[in-house]
Amino acid sequence: MEPSTRSRQWLLKTVSIVVGLALTLLLVEGLVTLFFDEPVQPRYVHDGGYGVRAN
Repeated sequence: MEPSTRSRQWLLKTVSIVVGLALTLLLVEGLVTLFFDEPVQPRYVHDGGYGVRAN
């Protein structure tokens, strides 16, 4: 094999691994978001007057 062909194959393998990993992480994130519901904890906010909320 020529050096340019070898480096091109290495680049294609590396890019395919990175893209596959990114897609896998996005899929896992979607599945976790879908199946593991996180409880929503509302913050207590009181009115500071004149339409401004104070925390």
